Amino acid sequence: MNKYLDINSIQVNEGDHVKLLRVSEDLLDGLPKTDQKAILEQINKKLVVESLGEHNYVELEFITADGHIHSIWVDPKDIEKS
Repeated sequence: MNKYLDINSIQVNEGDHVKLLRVSEDLLDGLPKTDQKAILEQINKKLVVESLGEHNYVELEFITADGHIHSIWVDPKDIEKS
């Protein structure tokens, strides 16, 4: 079983509230500018861990001001459990 540890080596589970600390360039690469902007606006915001992936990534979901739902997969070291 994979362990999902945040930047402080604290276990992260589905349903946990976390703060997104940074976004990798790999995540943004090739996305439309509007999606990149929406994702970057989530830095330092509290999000909920939706699921845990098999490649040691966590799924975060957020809704933009215009009502669009986004789902992103991030390295657990890029989040901080709150």
